[in-house]
Amino acid sequence: MIKNHPLDTGLIDYRSHIEHRARKLGLGKRVVFIDGGHLPTLLHHCRGVITVNSTVGLSALFHGRPTLVLGESIYDIPGLTHQGSIDGFWSSKQGPDKQLFRTFRDVVIHRTQLNGGFYNSRGIELAIAGSLRRLTESVSLPSTAAAPAMFAGEPSWES
Repeated sequence: MIKNHPLDTGLIDYRSHIEHRARKLGLGKRVVFIDGGHLPTLLHHCRGVITVNSTVGLSALFHGRPTLVLGESIYDIPGLTHQGSIDGFWSSKQGPDKQLFRTFRDVVIHRTQLNGGFYNSRGIELAIAGSLRRLTESVSLPSTAAAPAMFAGEPSWES
């Protein structure tokens, strides 16, 4: 099953392209293209997820599904995702290490993410508040005394 991105503009007819490729490769009805669907339900019923680099991969890991990343992704690490070939992926069916995923998720959430979104007023409000908090947090800046010699004579960070 290939799921279309929910924000796809429709400028490219992916359904026709995928159906054509499936016929050409002799896969017939083994490949299904869908425009949408409730992702947690889809993940609950799948045996594994192959992605290029998508938040679907993170959702698959959250739901304990074996995941293979074909592109580069922050979560493509041993213990979370399959590190071998596509053929090996379908035969291994090894899901992510749950504790490793919990630790990874905690680090990502607390070190790199802000609560909020772009698709409704509440999400925007949360994103702005979180951004302002992050931008105004106390940050230790080097003093001119601790600065390398090449900065001698430059205005201090506190100026």
